[in-house]
Amino acid sequence: MSPSDALFEIGLTYKAAKICLADPHILLSQLSTEHCQYMAGHHQLGHQNFNERYKICREKLGLNCAEIAAMSWRSDYVENPQDEFLLSVARQMWDSWRQSREHWNIATEEWKFVGGDMIQAKDGTWYASILSGK
Repeated sequence: MSPSDALFEIGLTYKAAKICLADPHILLSQLSTEHCQYMAGHHQLGHQNFNERYKICREKLGLNCAEIAAMSWRSDYVENPQDEFLLSVARQMWDSWRQSREHWNIATEEWKFVGGDMIQAKDGTWYASILSGK
């Protein structure tokens, strides 16, 4: 199981999370992965450079987009995480989004396309991002 697969599998357990029902889009997935790499590389959660991702969505796909991002609790770095570990990390992300009105509003909205990923920083912290468009 990939980190992205775990993220969406857990997302589907939250019945209100309509974002998980959108069609996967390779460009949105790529942009989400790049943002996760940025967050993990800088050890900083946020929506850094979102305007650039939004511009790409508008210009290349004609979509308005939104983004949710989260980070896990720090743990030991895991070289090849097993499925259960990835699902546990993904649940932390969704629990975090559930506690944020702004993030949860995005997660419960209907979207046409979606892409997302989770990446672990060297200190063991995981970073997740889901980019959605319509």
